[in-house]
Amino acid sequence: MDDNTGSRNNGLNCRTFSTVGNQALRVSNSNPNYDPYAPTGYTGTRVSMKNQVIFHLPNSVTATANPGGGGTISGAGYYAYGATCTLTATPNTGYYFLNWTEDGNVVSYNTTYSFIVDGDRNLVANFVEGESNCTISFDLYDSNNNGWNGNYLVVDYGNGNTEQLTLPSGSSISYTREIATGSTIALSWIAGYYAYQCSFDIKFENGVLIYHGSSLNANFQQELNINCAVATAPHTITAVADPEEGGTVDGAGTYDGGTVVTLTATPNAGYSFVHWKENGTTVSSDANYTFLVSSDRDLVAFFSLPLTVSVTTNMTEGGTATGGGVFDYGNNCTLTATPNDGYLFLHWSKTARWLAATPPTALR
Repeated sequence: MDDNTGSRNNGLNCRTFSTVGNQALRVSNSNPNYDPYAPTGYTGTRVSMKNQVIFHLPNSVTATANPGGGGTISGAGYYAYGATCTLTATPNTGYYFLNWTEDGNVVSYNTTYSFIVDGDRNLVANFVEGESNCTISFDLYDSNNNGWNGNYLVVDYGNGNTEQLTLPSGSSISYTREIATGSTIALSWIAGYYAYQCSFDIKFENGVLIYHGSSLNANFQQELNINCAVATAPHTITAVADPEEGGTVDGAGTYDGGTVVTLTATPNAGYSFVHWKENGTTVSSDANYTFLVSSDRDLVAFFSLPLTVSVTTNMTEGGTATGGGVFDYGNNCTLTATPNDGYLFLHWSKTARWLAATPPTALR
């Protein structure tokens, strides 16, 4: 609390503060003739001097294990505002680390969790009883179907065991490895010829993607923390219809990672299904969209009313035009113009706008 107390010295107000929360200190001069920078004996006027200093008391970062015997935690304590805090969860024998949560929300699946301190934090490291290993695959690809030509993916498992993976020939190969949850692997690259043709995926056994590597060169480096629990972590799949009256969608919900989900779009009477979109990008033109769950997804099923294509000629004696009618969105419509004797076809137009100079025109 600013009680505006304190002694005065040459008109300088001194203000005291409480010991909790973030405090602002304002230093102001009430003496119009006071200039702290003036030479001795100077009598000129300085209108005002105002400064503001912001003080932040240390923030508390607490971290507990759930259950208490599941493991140990390091890194909790008091931190200055803006400092980096790194928490590390180490499972006890018979347990493996699952995730970090705060207020019931998952904030990290890595045993080491770093963040910038901007307030008090209260985190929980969740452990699960049992030993956890999982199988991961290194899937190597070559876009030109001729192998990696001296390129190698170097995998350092962090326990003194390093290997070099390559694609001897063809377009793809897969290597599977058993790995303990919480392991950290470091990736690097030995460059050969045509590295731009090379790419790779690292996946869990159920197909959930861990990492995709492309645009590879000698400077490539990547460190990955493998948490087997991520493979089956739950994800939310949402799906809506646009327009709402155009149809219905089924299959949305919460699913474990690695689950194969099918969303179904059913048009209402008078409407037709157009496509599925996610973040503005078309992901499927099939009403039944099937995919592997590996992350949260937000999808939209678009529906459309039938569209009418009307076709006429600019002069009845010049010829005939056929092919108009009612069409579902996305269907092909072919219009044909046939000139009468003594006339030539000129072009197609739409509301007086030139479209084409060829008699048959396909509109989509």
